[in-house]
Amino acid sequence: MSYCHSQGFVHRDLKTENILLDSDCNVKIADFGLSCRFSFNAYLSESCGSPNYAAPELFNIPCYYRGPEIDAWSSGVVFYAMLCGRLPFDAQNIVDVRENIRRGTYKMYPYFSKEAEDFLTQVLTKDPKKRLRIMKMQEHPWFMGESAPCPTTDNAPCTQSSIGKAIEAGGAQFVDGDIETAIVAAKAPWRAFDAISRRRRSGKRRITGCANAAAGGGSCACPPKSATPHSRWWHLPPGSVVPARVRKFLATCT
Repeated sequence: MSYCHSQGFVHRDLKTENILLDSDCNVKIADFGLSCRFSFNAYLSESCGSPNYAAPELFNIPCYYRGPEIDAWSSGVVFYAMLCGRLPFDAQNIVDVRENIRRGTYKMYPYFSKEAEDFLTQVLTKDPKKRLRIMKMQEHPWFMGESAPCPTTDNAPCTQSSIGKAIEAGGAQFVDGDIETAIVAAKAPWRAFDAISRRRRSGKRRITGCANAAAGGGSCACPPKSATPHSRWWHLPPGSVVPARVRKFLATCT
């Protein structure tokens, strides 16, 4: 979306249903039916998009907005849903959804890390001038996956054991250190997801960095011979497709 904004386009209908993955697990944004050009020298006035993901200013009559701040708010709703499996402003009817969004109040769950709470607070703010833009989101510590306490009751470090305890606390079974499988099979508590997402972001940076270094003629430390793409060294989810750039990089390590 940062690229779209840099080219003068705003999506205006970002939501989980419009975010896809290709065979290499690259994110693809779909459905640009409501997108349009924008200018920082003019306002847009069409209220559109999916109500649950709409920014507060879209419910004003008349409504005026620049564009990128609308996508930023919708992105915040998507991130919230990824963390806890539900929408922040959901209600039984559209009228209540609209009022919840206008109030800008939503629940922060105890298993959210402090970094995640700070990120959501800066994105889901009613004042569009203070709202964190998508380009700036990428610089936030939570998005970068920097070290933080594990979302367990005792704020233990994010280790296999501590995350496993968080899973078991919800009545799930932690088997052979396989966190992802335990969550999917046993429907473990959402509080483990934040820690897992940090591990995956860390693994993704390692994958991308090594693959890019290899493609550019640079060097990168090869993984242990026993490490498969789905092992903890890479942090790829079990059963996921191994990106072509990773396969190519691993081929240079043999």
